Amino acid sequence: MVSVIMPVFNTADYLEEAIQDILNQTYEDFELICVDDGSTDNSMQVLEKYASLDDRVIVLKQENKGAAEARNRGLRSASGEYVIFLDSDDRFDMNLLKIAYENAVLGEADVCVCNASFLTGKGIEPWDQPVGIPNGAFCFFSLGDDAFFKCRKVAWNKLIKRKLLTDNNIWFQNLSSSNDVYFSCRVLCASKRIIYPNTYGLILYRQDRNGQISKHAKPQNILRVVEKLMADIDERDANINRKIIELVLRGSLDELRRTNEAHVRKKFYSDVVSFIGINQELFSDCSKMQTYLKDKYLSLPFESDWWGTDGILKIQLSEKRKELVEEISQGERLVLWGCGKRGNAFIDFCSEHKIRVFGVTDRDIEKAKEALKNKAKEIVVLDNEAAIDQGDLIVAGNSVVYKMLNQKYPQVRSVNLEEFCPII
Repeated sequence: MVSVIMPVFNTADYLEEAIQDILNQTYEDFELICVDDGSTDNSMQVLEKYASLDDRVIVLKQENKGAAEARNRGLRSASGEYVIFLDSDDRFDMNLLKIAYENAVLGEADVCVCNASFLTGKGIEPWDQPVGIPNGAFCFFSLGDDAFFKCRKVAWNKLIKRKLLTDNNIWFQNLSSSNDVYFSCRVLCASKRIIYPNTYGLILYRQDRNGQISKHAKPQNILRVVEKLMADIDERDANINRKIIELVLRGSLDELRRTNEAHVRKKFYSDVVSFIGINQELFSDCSKMQTYLKDKYLSLPFESDWWGTDGILKIQLSEKRKELVEEISQGERLVLWGCGKRGNAFIDFCSEHKIRVFGVTDRDIEKAKEALKNKAKEIVVLDNEAAIDQGDLIVAGNSVVYKMLNQKYPQVRSVNLEEFCPII
């Protein structure tokens, strides 16, 4: 059986859809434990209605203590062999539990990581599976330094064997934001086998909703997460230390970028610099790339804005200018494939260094058109096939695109832009 644990706080506008999606699952051997965390809207009435209609729905109520305590209470009440923590404002594919459970059982895995899509104000954006995820079951420590990011440092995309949690005394950290990061990282480190099926859109994660915890994040919490990980993981070698270092350095970049108040960002930047100084033993295990990023924190002031997406990409491209120009000068009809942040930085780089870009393409052509606003007018937007036919050198915006091009169009010369600016 699977225990679905769903914390609820003032999500009445979305709650019925979320619950109905669970009740419509093709895998039916589950319990849905909904923990109302002191809602002041109609959430409790919605929960009581569904509890009266289906005995698989279990409703618990508590005073407002936060999502971490709500999840912990649900976990204490769970009886399933596996547990999954889902949010009450998201949508779920009807085969979510079936696919996750069957993969976990067949792979004899402690954890099944599920892919998702994002529901934004602009529509649905797919969540690509990261490059480097093995087929079949694997050990977490076989992944690179960015393993926490590859498996996503959230709880809502993981089906977890409950025994793994009880045997290792893993609970949610009681923080105002990022309260599932410690939990997720501890789960990954404690697991023996993980399965990550390449199935898209099992979870539709709603972004930009008023009232979301992530919209009121406290950036210092990422440092509290790391402190607790360091305290609770008894035996740490260089492998796990580099994964934790990555969590500090890249996680702090994420927090700096999503924090709105300038004075809060500046204080947090100072806290990160202090954290690095205090934990020199940890940072002695830095990889070459981590040393590069750590040195940026220590040598550049907050006011330089190097930590912003545009800033860090511009710095990396500038530092790799000679190598990149040498690579792309091999083509006369240069086409950029992928118009995300890295792709946009590349167009600006080419404009600055008077390098002609013939065209751009993307799986979302509207995104390609948007990328060219206020850019060089001679650059044309191409559909994917036209890009292959007309371009003689394709610059792949990331490793996912580069891998796809090599597999699908092996005859096409391509360059992986991510190799020149890996940090984003």
